[in-house]
Amino acid sequence: MRARVGAALLGAAVLAAACGPPTPSVYLIGNSLTRDTVPARLDGQVAWHIACGKSLPWILAHPDVSCVDDATLWPEALAATQYDVLVVQPHPGSTLAEDADAIATWMALQPGAAVVVHTGWAPADAIGSEFAAVATSGRMTHSPAWVEALMAELRRRFPEREVRRTRAMDLLAQAERDAASGAAPFDDVRALYRDRLHMSAGAGRYLMHNALRQALGAAPRRDGFALDPELQRYLDGLLARGA
Repeated sequence: MRARVGAALLGAAVLAAACGPPTPSVYLIGNSLTRDTVPARLDGQVAWHIACGKSLPWILAHPDVSCVDDATLWPEALAATQYDVLVVQPHPGSTLAEDADAIATWMALQPGAAVVVHTGWAPADAIGSEFAAVATSGRMTHSPAWVEALMAELRRRFPEREVRRTRAMDLLAQAERDAASGAAPFDDVRALYRDRLHMSAGAGRYLMHNALRQALGAAPRRDGFALDPELQRYLDGLLARGA
């Protein structure tokens, strides 16, 4: 009898190991720069509220507005499901305090969720200047100083909660430096954009989708983006730097 029980427990352990850790459920709130992370290609239970060109305080104040047909609006989503991870994307136009207030409202509705701040990124012609900005008292900029100050404020308000971020803006800043030095397989970081603001359907979205996966602790996804092999190798190496 003891042997049979031991064998059953061993079998269960082997099955659990084979299946790996459970896939977290994820809810995302942001605009088209969140859309460019291709959240639909994440694993497990995933939903989102996307309001194109809008800041987090605006989305909080207009809970019934989305620019995509496949959205699950945040009042419905956050009431119906307790997610493992809440992903939020600040956007230029709001202050740090305004963003912290909006995020805190959603965190209170999701007391068990870790928080990932999706940094978004600057327009193609402003990557370096925004990334280097050090001010945190004005409107949002895509800079480590601003994003890390926001994260510090969220941790101050919710000391028991896990708060981390994507490296989206960092990766583009590095790609711009690599292009300038000849270390990238393109001459201009605009090769990763489809217009001044948004990522290309192939390389840009590949980079941002896997940056989001990285922040979620998920394995990278390399299929389905139809990339040139040299460019894909570069992007994989870029993601691995500083990870």
